[in-house]
Amino acid sequence: MNFRDLHPNIRLRICVGFVQRLLSVMLMPLLIIHLAALYGAATAGALTLAVAAAGIASNFIGGHLADVYGRRPLLVAGELGCDRLLRAARARQLAPGGPPAWRRSCSSSPTPAPRSWPPPPPTR
Repeated sequence: MNFRDLHPNIRLRICVGFVQRLLSVMLMPLLIIHLAALYGAATAGALTLAVAAAGIASNFIGGHLADVYGRRPLLVAGELGCDRLLRAARARQLAPGGPPAWRRSCSSSPTPAPRSWPPPPPTR
């Protein structure tokens, strides 16, 4: 069987999976180095281990749920769940009080002063 003989959806899934794994393999070492510089090697290792353990556990749970309910309902539920989380995060960010205080204090640069648009005309 040739790659071109596969259904277009299968080919797309193979290509997307390849790019996703490639980017993950390329970015994970950089993320670990960055975390080690920020928090220390032990904390970076613990965070990396926690992410790996959560990934393994979620694969087992997701596989079981896919066997029980089917893949399509799980994919739809995951997309809807991600959509709801992103909408809630965006609503919280745009709330009148702005982002939570811990988020404002974590920024590495001071918040720039708001600019008006269009810019005011030059004074003479």
